[in-house]
Amino acid sequence: MNKQIVNFKCSVMNDANGYLLVNNQTKKAILIDGGYNSEKILDFLKNNEIQLTDIFITHFHYDHTVGIDEVSLKTQANLWIHKLDFPFLLNNDMNGTQKGDTVNFNQKSIRFKIFDKFQTLTLNDFKITLKHVGGHTPGSTFYEVDNNSVFVGDTLFKSGIGFHKKMIEKSANSILRKLFDKTCNDEDFYKSLIMITKNYSNFTIYPGHWDEFELQDIISNKEHPIHKIKP
Repeated sequence: MNKQIVNFKCSVMNDANGYLLVNNQTKKAILIDGGYNSEKILDFLKNNEIQLTDIFITHFHYDHTVGIDEVSLKTQANLWIHKLDFPFLLNNDMNGTQKGDTVNFNQKSIRFKIFDKFQTLTLNDFKITLKHVGGHTPGSTFYEVDNNSVFVGDTLFKSGIGFHKKMIEKSANSILRKLFDKTCNDEDFYKSLIMITKNYSNFTIYPGHWDEFELQDIISNKEHPIHKIKP
């Protein structure tokens, strides 16, 4: 198998996923998210003699990004993030610093690739299309890979949908309410869900938490909350 996807999960963050896309022939890889898994990821790269060339962030939330600064610095991998989420990555009230984590994305040696347009890249023989959708965060981005996989961050899960304003408006967690009140757009979020149902019937869907799934898995589940979302 020339290509494989290696999954790193963080159990204390609701099984937050980090996905390492490895080309076993060239021994090069791409990382999508990976919060709180920097040590495991770096050890895997070292033990398997794999070069990490690029990191893609689906959205700025700390459960997907804490430790990515370290991975980027130690590998010198390019770090891709949409321009609308980039400022929040540097904001110590939102990037994990506020809860006691050591985070420093302000280091000049981090090789940021800040994007704002739809584009398709070929990296390590992976074809990657960057699709900005917004909603969950201003810069939330889907990454389509090789026309058969899509990484959707915290938009859709096998058993539910991602956090958005309406879902947490009565939450007892004031920090969470404040975060989503400032950075979430429910209308765009609902549009991103509909986009998945219309475009990815032939894709494996890789979410920000828990397990990957096929679109048919949720279409056939009449209890899934996506059935309450109207175009």
